[in-house]
Amino acid sequence: MAAAVTLKMRSTIKIMSTRIEAISCFASSAAPPYDKRVLELEVYAAGVRDLNKILELDIELGAIAGLHYKVDRNHDLVYMELEGPTVTFREIRAIFRKLALEPKFVGAIPAELRPKTKTQLLET
Repeated sequence: MAAAVTLKMRSTIKIMSTRIEAISCFASSAAPPYDKRVLELEVYAAGVRDLNKILELDIELGAIAGLHYKVDRNHDLVYMELEGPTVTFREIRAIFRKLALEPKFVGAIPAELRPKTKTQLLET
């Protein structure tokens, strides 16, 4: 009987180790496509907790390719992640102002989201 129990335990251990290998192979699959250099932006906008504002904001931000965001209704914050520099922070500010919200950017604005305008020197 002890031999039967030992044989059963060995087969159970073998099955479990096979499952663990399968799970570890699955867990090491490729990362999501936006996992490379994600640009993060945090915006405070008083009044964004209003459901109508959130719906309007969803319509506007939904049109931006590569943008993932979430709204913190308790603190009037919008957290944004961009897969690439598809918009500038001025365009994002314009979207909030269009909805009668005054955005305040929290933290540093990534350089990739700043407009790429050249400054022309004035001759004296």
